[in-house]
Amino acid sequence: RTETVDFGNAEAAADAINAWVKEQTQGLIEKLFQAGDFDAQTRLALVNTLYFEGKWQYPFPKDATQDAPFYLERGETRQVPMMRLSERLPYLKGEGFEAVALPYGEGDYRFYLFLPDKGRTVADLRQQLTPENSGKWLGAFRVVQGSVQMPRFKIEAKYDLKSPLSALGMGVAFDPDRADFSRIAEVAPERLFIQKAIQKAVVEVDEEGAKAVAATGITVGVTSVPVDQFNMVVDRPFLFAIVHQPSGAVLFLGVVRQPGA
Repeated sequence: RTETVDFGNAEAAADAINAWVKEQTQGLIEKLFQAGDFDAQTRLALVNTLYFEGKWQYPFPKDATQDAPFYLERGETRQVPMMRLSERLPYLKGEGFEAVALPYGEGDYRFYLFLPDKGRTVADLRQQLTPENSGKWLGAFRVVQGSVQMPRFKIEAKYDLKSPLSALGMGVAFDPDRADFSRIAEVAPERLFIQKAIQKAVVEVDEEGAKAVAATGITVGVTSVPVDQFNMVVDRPFLFAIVHQPSGAVLFLGVVRQPGA
């Protein structure tokens, strides 16, 4: 969809784009741009959204949710709504962490939750999360009977993508003297260039499932311990991923350090 806006009226332009983003993300992202994101050089805004809503294959019973402590990395404790589920689920006991997979619907999508062992941090786990290790981990889960206690949560984050995109080889696109987007529009003697690249993501998880939207190391062995049963209490910061099982594509990847409503 292409729409003409007047970037000379930055507030009206931001409102028009944000209204479209809000509609596409079912209201989860209400404001992607601020008026201050546009200036006299702004000629074009490219906006993309991704919306995911999954219902758990095995919903958490709402009457089982109770407040329980969640231990933050800086030593503080918060009381959070802790959901509880007993079911046969894909589980992995790895080296320095444990993980569970919660399937959505028919199972084509899964929510993977990786919990560092007590005494370890999410930063330790992220060092282990190399492409090689993640592939091994996902293939090592085994379905066993167990129980999971995990918090309801909603996280929201906004990222400036200029540095990572430049590091991936897109630096020229941000250079007003070298960028070439003449096939999009010819504005000679000016040049079109990418002025700013931002992404905002929201992930919300409750007893029924998850909603997720986005508007845009060290190699360690995959040693796993066979288990017949597990009891996983997610009462400290953890890492999660929403994965499309048939392709292995990771739709969302994030860290929850403090659950929020």
